[in-house]
Amino acid sequence: MSQQFKTAKKLALATDKATTMLFKHSEDLASTASIGVNTGKHHNKNMVVTIDLPDVTEAVNWSTPLTSFDREVLDTVNTLLEADNRIVTIDQIYRHMIGQPQSKRKAPKGMAESIERSMNGLLCRVVKIDATDEAKAYGLEEAVFTGSILSFESLTITAGGKRVTAYKIFNSLLFEKYSKAKKQVDSSLPVTVGNVPIRHTTGNIELVSYLKRRILAMRPTKTQHQKAISNRINVENMLDELGIAPRGEKTVSVRKARSKALQATIKILDYWKTIICTDGKPFISSYLVHGKRPVKSIEIRF
Repeated sequence: MSQQFKTAKKLALATDKATTMLFKHSEDLASTASIGVNTGKHHNKNMVVTIDLPDVTEAVNWSTPLTSFDREVLDTVNTLLEADNRIVTIDQIYRHMIGQPQSKRKAPKGMAESIERSMNGLLCRVVKIDATDEAKAYGLEEAVFTGSILSFESLTITAGGKRVTAYKIFNSLLFEKYSKAKKQVDSSLPVTVGNVPIRHTTGNIELVSYLKRRILAMRPTKTQHQKAISNRINVENMLDELGIAPRGEKTVSVRKARSKALQATIKILDYWKTIICTDGKPFISSYLVHGKRPVKSIEIRF
């Protein structure tokens, strides 16, 4: 496993409906789910994407839904693939995930274990892309792609008390066979968007992931008006979806977790006012907090 590593400068985020479906917190994803999506030119056809989740693998319950942290790992691997890297280490994934690609930081033990677990989870989940309807328009009878969300082989070496795991990525199925083909990849953000001034815990990385994608969806584009999507983030919905403050729970620990998450959110948003996107404009220009006790929503301005 030898390759000249190339640091990524821009994120490559899959924005298609099928990839988004993978990370929805739904009981339906505990077994199999499928979605019919618009295929663009042949808009009357359906492309069906099915996700099969094994019940139990290696004493780990893979039937649980994928998390925002898993999505950050997948986004980071896809970003590294776009930068022409096929061999990546856990430390390189970690540095890009936290927006410090040029640093020499090592992933803390707990974080390295979380990244490794996410990689294995993405490997275990099988995706089938049935593009037969669309293929018939080109004179084909059938077109089906089947494989893991991520396909790779790994090598772990331990020497002198130091453990290093590297992955040789063969394929990122939805990203390379689907998102890119449909031109549904967002490359407007620099990798440094992840270098937020808070502790890089798995929980905070999930918070960053949620906020990043919500704001990207709000941001005006050449084909979308700002008023088309609400520019307010519902705090209760956000904290419930992330499992930080489940809806209806009002214990002391939940109140503390809510307060801590809101403080982190403000620090993230303050930092993002300094991030310049590829269009030359700030990721956000400002924000406005609505409500005090409790905070109801956060309005994002561009």
